[in-house]
Amino acid sequence: MWIITSVRKCKSVPLFILVGALFLFSACARGGQTTFNYPATNVSSVSSPTPESQPVNVVLRRSSLGTMTLIWHPRTRALLVQSEFYNLAPKGTYAVSIYYGDCQHSGRMLYHLPNIVAGTNGSAFATARIVGIPGGIPEHGWYINIQHLPRPENDALAVSPGCANIVRDQNITTWQPQNVLVRFSNFSTSGQNNNDGKVQLNLQNGQLLVKATLKNLTPDSTHMGYIFSGSCSSKQRQILYELNPITATPSGSGSSVTQIPNVYSIPAKGWSINYVMDPETATLTGQEAASCGDVISKQQSQPLSK
Repeated sequence: MWIITSVRKCKSVPLFILVGALFLFSACARGGQTTFNYPATNVSSVSSPTPESQPVNVVLRRSSLGTMTLIWHPRTRALLVQSEFYNLAPKGTYAVSIYYGDCQHSGRMLYHLPNIVAGTNGSAFATARIVGIPGGIPEHGWYINIQHLPRPENDALAVSPGCANIVRDQNITTWQPQNVLVRFSNFSTSGQNNNDGKVQLNLQNGQLLVKATLKNLTPDSTHMGYIFSGSCSSKQRQILYELNPITATPSGSGSSVTQIPNVYSIPAKGWSINYVMDPETATLTGQEAASCGDVISKQQSQPLSK
């Protein structure tokens, strides 16, 4: 709120009053001149005018969704599945199932695991137990698929954020305990390169301008973007800023611009930028991956007003 005081005429006042008044405003001014008294403001939220900083460029690449560990014991004939997922849509719900076949040649569902729900930072941890598996884990012929929920009526049309083949060491027999680590590398299955786009960060007078461009997307899909505290591989990262979403064109590319106020520095490291598919568009056809890039900056903090 601005407080405006119009001073039109000088009057004679005692000297001690003038001395005190000099700390607040000028006691005399020409007719029509305006004096502004600014409201008290936290100094950290005000930036003095500064030149535009050098941009910080971030490359986005396909990022790992995490791992699943399959443990089977011949005595119990039970399969223990331990899951660690990252780069999911924050608070998104996902179906996880084991199928016959492989990621390139899908088959019928074999086991449906309990649904997983991602936390606010896009991570999820779960443990499931499947009983009655006499032969253990096969050398090949199984795969794990992750799907957004709700799923479309035809599961074959669902966009999958991750798929991984289950491959057991051939030197382990069906009469031995088995332990298989499955990695969701999340690389493109269409032969496209895994450089998914770029983001440019600019500091401009106390505002952070974020220009993002993505490619190799499912046509017409929507992708949510976030700036996290923590690297792409961090298990403890948290959302700092939410970016405007990107909607892919029919050619599979898209861009967005976000302006964030009250930002005066970009850390040398410790930030990451992550884009994940919006579950609302998960009924589209295709294989969709998360994209992430670590922010590496040599910027200096912009000066603050005193």
